[in-house]
Amino acid sequence: MPALKQTLLLLITMFALSATPQLTHAQETNTKPDSEGWIPLYNGKDLDGWKTPNFGGERPSTVKKSGELVIEMGAPMNGLTYTKDFPKNNYEIELKARRLLGNDFFVGLTFPVNDKFLSFVAGGWGGVVVGISSLDGEDANNNDLRQIRQFKEAQYYKVNLKVTPELITIAIDDEQVIKFDPRKHQLSTRVEVDLSKPLGLSTYETEAGFEYIKYRNLESATKP
Repeated sequence: MPALKQTLLLLITMFALSATPQLTHAQETNTKPDSEGWIPLYNGKDLDGWKTPNFGGERPSTVKKSGELVIEMGAPMNGLTYTKDFPKNNYEIELKARRLLGNDFFVGLTFPVNDKFLSFVAGGWGGVVVGISSLDGEDANNNDLRQIRQFKEAQYYKVNLKVTPELITIAIDDEQVIKFDPRKHQLSTRVEVDLSKPLGLSTYETEAGFEYIKYRNLESATKP
């Protein structure tokens, strides 16, 4: 009888485990999507879910009392890499960032596109270049998507990134600045941000502040 009882308990436990649904990203991070499907990647309190990559001249990032996430100026690079699960496609990221010190890029957002990766750069190459690294082996300062844009120190800028298999778009303060079909290009990143994969933030000789960072799955996004 004891053996039979143990067998029954084992079968019940196995059934319960198999019936347990797989946790979503929101459940794993103890967050719930808001009414528009947004899930925070940064909780506004600490660096849970993020780690500092070993760029070589990195410094610890800090969270201010206001909730602002500050990536301190590196020598030359600093950043944070996301450590939790993240989609490879059909997602949207939105963040609000500002340059606090320095004169180079304050947003280096490395992100996945299926099994490849790209980086969006805002304020690079002396503070003014906006673009994507890399397309067909050419970085943001050398490919056709390169743009010149002025950024004011300490002013927040909203960045919105949408990634689907057929289209990648990026907007700054609701103005579209990048639009291309990733299927028509060879996608890669510069070796300097390899440690930012699969999803990460980086800066170059610049201190940057982030008010928020969030994402949503495009399939579940509320249509306007």
